[in-house]
Amino acid sequence: MTDMPEKTAPGEVGTPPAAAGLRPDIAGALPCAPRRNTYRLLILCAAGAVVLAFGYHLRAIFNPLLLALLIAYMLNPAVTYFERLKISRTVTILVFYVVLVAAACFALAGVVPRVWSELTGFCDAAFVGDTYVDFNASSTFDEGDVLTIDLNRNKAYDPSYLRSLANWAKDRAEKWNKAHPDKRIEFEKILESLQKKAEENWQKVTETGLDAAVWATGAIVFGLSGMFFLISYLVLVPVYTFFLLRGMNDIRTVVSNHIPVSHKPRILTILRKIDIAASSFFRGKLIICLIKGGLAALGLYLVGTRFSLLFGIIVAVSAIVPFVVVIVGWLPAAIVSFVDGGGNWWLVGGTLFVFLAVEAIEGAVLTPFILGKETGLHPVTVIISLFVGAELLGLFGVILSIPLACAAKILAQELVMPHLNALSEKQNTTAVS
Repeated sequence: MTDMPEKTAPGEVGTPPAAAGLRPDIAGALPCAPRRNTYRLLILCAAGAVVLAFGYHLRAIFNPLLLALLIAYMLNPAVTYFERLKISRTVTILVFYVVLVAAACFALAGVVPRVWSELTGFCDAAFVGDTYVDFNASSTFDEGDVLTIDLNRNKAYDPSYLRSLANWAKDRAEKWNKAHPDKRIEFEKILESLQKKAEENWQKVTETGLDAAVWATGAIVFGLSGMFFLISYLVLVPVYTFFLLRGMNDIRTVVSNHIPVSHKPRILTILRKIDIAASSFFRGKLIICLIKGGLAALGLYLVGTRFSLLFGIIVAVSAIVPFVVVIVGWLPAAIVSFVDGGGNWWLVGGTLFVFLAVEAIEGAVLTPFILGKETGLHPVTVIISLFVGAELLGLFGVILSIPLACAAKILAQELVMPHLNALSEKQNTTAVS
C-alpha cells in the first residue's frame, strides 16, 4: 500500500512544494524574495531617473562628454583590433588623431571653400537671380541691358528660382483659364495674398525699433555664447575622447565584474544585444550615410545638376533620418534641374534616377553587407526617437534617444514579451479546454 499524504490540520498552512526539504528559516524567507527583488528594481529605476534629471539640468556640461563617449564607442573596435596586434592603445589613438587632423585640414583647404561657394551660389540663385543694368528703366531685362552677374555663366538673364517657378505657375494658370473660362484661377490674387501675408509677418517681427534692438542684442549674446560653446567642444571633446578610448575596455570589465553572479549570464546577453543594436545604428548608419552622400554627389554631377556637392552633403546628413532625404534632398535638386533646364523634364528625370539608384544601392547592397538583416530599430522608431529626444532634451536628448530606444526595445523583447506570450498561450489553452 502506498503511504497516504499527511493531512493538514484545520487552520494550518501546508509547506510550499518549492520549500520542501529546506531549512525552516530559508523556506519561510522564500515568499519575501520576489518582493525584495521588486524593491531593488524600483530603487534602481528611481536612481536612473535621478541621474537622467541631474544630467539634463547640467546638459551644457555633459553634452561634450556624451559626444566624446559616442565617438569613443564607435572607434573602440578599431583601437581594440590594433591592441591585439601588440600596438599600444595610446599610440593608436594618437595616430587616429593625426589622421583626423590631416583630414580636417584637407577639408578646410579643399572641400569647405567649394561647399561654401555652392551654398552662397544656391542662395543667390534661389532668392536673387542674375543682376543687370537697366538702361531703359523698364524693370525687365531687355535687349539693350547688360548683365552684371551671370550666376550660371550662360550669357543670358535668369531670374531667381522662386521668380521662375512663379512665372511657370502663372503661365500654367493662364493656359488653364483659357481652356476653362468657368473655372478660372486668380493667380495674381493668390500671389498678392501670399506677398501680403509675408509682408505682414515681417512687419510683426520688426514692429518697433525696441524689438529690433532686443533681437540684435540677443543675436550678439547668442553668437558669443555659441562661439564659447564651440571652442569648449573643440577642446573638451578630443580630451574626453582620448581618456575614454584608453579606458573603454576597462570600463566594460568593471561593469561586468559588478553584475550579480546569479543574473550575470542573462544580463550580459541583454547588454550584448543592446550593443549590437546600437552599434548597427551608429557605426553602420554613419558609413552608409557617407557612401550615400558620395554616390549622390557623383551621380548629380554626371547628369549635370548644379550644386551637386551641396546636395550630396545634404543627402549624407539627412540620410540618418529615414524618408527625410526625399524632402530636403531630391525635391530641391529636382527644382534646380527643372529651372536650370528651362522646364526640361529629362534633366528632372535624371535627377530622380540618381536618387532612386542611391536608395536601391542602399537597400540591396549597403544595408545587407554593412548592417546585416537586423538593423536594430525600425525607421519609424528612429524618427520618433530623434524628434521626441530633440523636443524634450535638445541636443542632450538627440544623443541619448537612439541608445535609449535600442535599450528599451531589447528590454521589452527579453523581459516583457515572454510574459505576454505566456499569458496569451495560457488564455488560448483555457479557451480550447
